[in-house]
Amino acid sequence: MSTSDGRIRPEEIARVVVRPLGSVLPLGFLVFGVGIFVTAAYSLGWIPPKDGRDVFLLALVFVAPVEAVTAVLAFLARDTAGGTTLGVFAGTWATLGVIGLGLGPGETSTTLGVFLLADGVVILILAIAAIFGNPAFTVLLGVACARFALNGVYELTGTKTIEHISGYIGLVLAAVAGYGGLAFLLEDGQHRPVLPMLRHGAAAEALDADLLDSLRRLESEPGVRGRL
Repeated sequence: MSTSDGRIRPEEIARVVVRPLGSVLPLGFLVFGVGIFVTAAYSLGWIPPKDGRDVFLLALVFVAPVEAVTAVLAFLARDTAGGTTLGVFAGTWATLGVIGLGLGPGETSTTLGVFLLADGVVILILAIAAIFGNPAFTVLLGVACARFALNGVYELTGTKTIEHISGYIGLVLAAVAGYGGLAFLLEDGQHRPVLPMLRHGAAAEALDADLLDSLRRLESEPGVRGRL
């Protein structure tokens, strides 16, 4: 139907097709938590240095591929922040796995140390961005930043004390990731928040919005608007 001045309405010539996708965040959080727990155990000496190759293989064949898949699915679900975060972690785990496999027991890498420090800065940027929508992500990303940055310092200095501190922070991070995964699973099953996730602003409004409100926002989202 045209408007009174004869112009054609956009909805008469364009359609937006939305493909329903399940949330990838529970999978991303839980797999991340497993990887962090195992690497933290390695940093604390619970896993002997001679088994380090197995730790890096786990990062390469279990954590990195799953995080990469969840990143792709998050982008398909139009979750730019989630896709970016999961993609960064997928690349981080893949890098750790590949470089770690080339190191001998107890060896460190200057290149890996510099990479982890730079990666910590990227994670910090993601944490700052999350403050404006979902502070729970800021907590996870803030602890992750500390974990990876300290790992980088250890790779550069070889100081065992720093490695152990990083390991304990890793245990905290694994617990936070486990909490997040459980919260998202319960939320998906109950169709409402069950455990506190500290959402506010647009993130909180998205849970309460009806279908029409959600559809109205589509025209300004990536993949729908004319330019990124």
